[in-house]
This record gives sequence, C-alpha cells and structure tokens, in this order.
Amino acid sequence: MQILVVTNPAARRTKPHLSRWVADRLSDVAKVDVIATTHRNHATEIARDAATRGLDAVVALGGDGTVNEVLQGLAGSQTALAVLPGGSTNVYGRILGLPRSLTGATSILFQALKENRVRQVPVGRANDRWFAWCAGFGYDADVVREVEWHPRMKRYLGQTSFLYHGWEARKRAAEITIDIEAGPARPKGRQRGALKRERVLGAAVVCNADPYTFFGPLPSRMCPEATLERGLDLTALTDISLPALLQTMRKALTGRDVRDLPWITGWHDREYYELTASRPIPVHTDGDPVGTTQHLRVEVVPDALQLIV
Repeated sequence: MQILVVTNPAARRTKPHLSRWVADRLSDVAKVDVIATTHRNHATEIARDAATRGLDAVVALGGDGTVNEVLQGLAGSQTALAVLPGGSTNVYGRILGLPRSLTGATSILFQALKENRVRQVPVGRANDRWFAWCAGFGYDADVVREVEWHPRMKRYLGQTSFLYHGWEARKRAAEITIDIEAGPARPKGRQRGALKRERVLGAAVVCNADPYTFFGPLPSRMCPEATLERGLDLTALTDISLPALLQTMRKALTGRDVRDLPWITGWHDREYYELTASRPIPVHTDGDPVGTTQHLRVEVVPDALQLIV
C-alpha cells in the first residue's frame, strides 16, 4: 500500500516533527511519503496528482481547510481520503468519530489501513466545489470570510473571532433575500407537505452530516438529521435579528432542534437545492471561503469518495 501524507505547516498543530512521527507510525503498514503545502490550493494539486498516479490513499494532516482542499483532488477517484487532526476545530474528523489527539487518531488510522477499512460515501457539491459535510450561502459564509481575512485576530481570539465578525455580517445579510428550490426526497421533519420553494433572508446552510461545526467542545447542530449516508439537509432563517440569532445559536449548541423555532425553515434528505440570492453573496465549503455568487446549486453525488476510517 502506498499513501501520501499532506500536511499544512500553517495549521495550529502540524509541526514538522509531528508529520515525521505520523509517517514513521504508519510505515509499518504502508509506504509513506510526506509533502507540506506552500500555498492555497496546493493540497488539491498534490491530491489530484496522487490520484492520477494511482496511490491508495492521501492523508490530510491539518485543519478542515486542508481536508477540503484534498477532497477537491480525490472526489470521483479511486484514491481514498484519510483524516488526521491538525487544526483548531477538526470538524470532519470529529464527525467520523476520531479523537482530537493526533496520537489517538493515528492509532485508529493505523488499524484502518491494516484492515483495509474503506467505505464509499456520498459527497456534496456546491456549483463546482466539493464539500465533505457542509456548505454555507450568505451570513455564515460572510463570517468565515471575514475571519480568514483577519488571521491575526483569529490567532489571538480563536473561535471568539467568529462572534466578533458575526455582528457586521448580520447587518449585511439582513439586506439580502434568497429564493430556495428544494429537489425531491421523502417528506420528513418540518417539511410542509409538497412545499418546494421558499424565500428567506441571507442565511442558508446545507449539511451532508451532523454537526455543522463545533464551538469549543459543543457541537452546533444546525442540521440535526443529516448523515453521511443520506441526501442533503438545508436550514435557513426567515429572521436574522440579533435575538433570533442568539436563540438559534443557543438551541443549536444545547442539542435542541433548531427547526422548532418559528423563523427556521428547512428540508431533509434532498438530492439538490437551487439557491438564488438578490445579489452575489459569499459561499463557503467545509468552512473554507470560496468566493461569491448569486446562484448556487448544491447537490449530493452518491459514492463519490473512498474514505478510510
């Protein structure tokens, strides 16, 4: 078995000696090479080359941005993805049930490689961008973009920086509307009969898994029914006032169903969504800002990813 470890030296917990330790630990079950990224989308270039060469797996050692970049190069190929925690939040690894410690997660990966534990999972696609578990259109993507544009604040304040930037982003989102068309699926949850279209304010999130993110140790459950094996869930807001946002956050972080709130609307287990905003607004995939657009088609692609876990 031949695998490649892609590491992001800018991530919080990926020092060169840790990458070497991971390679040494996995070398008993595979031939291991390590490449460190040097620029944005470098991980995608590395992963795409690994898939072209027919490598068995690429291990993303970094934060969720590294995982998302590697996914762009592997989705639709026969080269599998594996994840090791190296960032500050590591949402996808935690969704997969991996411990937050690099030592513990590497031990699990070692055993998975030894037993060849590979499964095919569906992957989301937002326009031409793949995502592993979530995409955001509008408000939360705007917050993510602002956080990434102020790396020094993020370094010192950590996840509190998201709350800081959320205030200005809220005012911008309140000036935007999004028209949503939901594709076919079984009626479930708070769906209202055969309703397929709705207009909301500038805040919509689409999930391929639960939770949506973490705030410290607490999962934020914006799409509590979403699972990796099903279609896509969407949650959107029809009220983006500060009281509504705070109550939505409280519900999501305490594990209570946010869809019980009167200003929340959403759909469960759909094949696709068409979202059209009143003007171009930010987009993120897996917490990674990927520009702005006025129209976003979000769909699920069955069995698009080989996953080692």
